Amino acid sequence: MIKQGKNLKDGDVVLRPVDSHGKDSSHFHSWKVSEVRYTKVLGIEDLKVGEEYGVWIHQEQKVLPYTLVAVDLDTEVCAS
Repeated sequence: MIKQGKNLKDGDVVLRPVDSHGKDSSHFHSWKVSEVRYTKVLGIEDLKVGEEYGVWIHQEQKVLPYTLVAVDLDTEVCAS
């Protein structure tokens, strides 16, 4: 069975390519979920230029810190 993040709960066991020392690994290791934290989606009114935010980077499989340097309200986003 494969669970996505919103379906995980405390006590679940997951496989991650990270060893017991927290270092990236070429092999998968078992990890027990000790705490699930849900975060709210931030709206444009919640964002502050100069603040640091944790951003999930899928390619890295990590949350990395980024500082917001600008907000472009003129850009249009089209959903398909």
